[in-house]
Amino acid sequence: SPGRCFMPSSQTHSATGSYYVEMHGSWDRVIRNGGPVLRLHYRDNIGDWVGAAEAIFAHVGRAIPRERIFAAYETVERMRSENPFSVRFRKGLVGEGEASMPEHLKDRIRSLYKLYPDVDFTPIDPGA
Repeated sequence: SPGRCFMPSSQTHSATGSYYVEMHGSWDRVIRNGGPVLRLHYRDNIGDWVGAAEAIFAHVGRAIPRERIFAAYETVERMRSENPFSVRFRKGLVGEGEASMPEHLKDRIRSLYKLYPDVDFTPIDPGA
């Protein structure tokens, strides 16, 4: 319901954390084996939406002029200002998931890193 605050449970944090460990480990292996994957982090997108879109288009072989991408971005922003519910984008903060997680759960999730000994988890967990 509107106005209701959702606080993730320990079980939700654990399940989500396990998912991200498995996802990051799997994609890291695909990338290291030459898979055609563009690694784009949330912080890249919120820092430069137009640049992130430009990188995605370039990665899939589409040369879309930056001006056209910027015009689309301006259209979305205008639509959102006219009706905030017409366009939905997550408005999170980099690191908010980690900040809301108790240390014992971070430790539990980090213990899963040993399943992927050849994977660098620092891109998703600077404390790794």
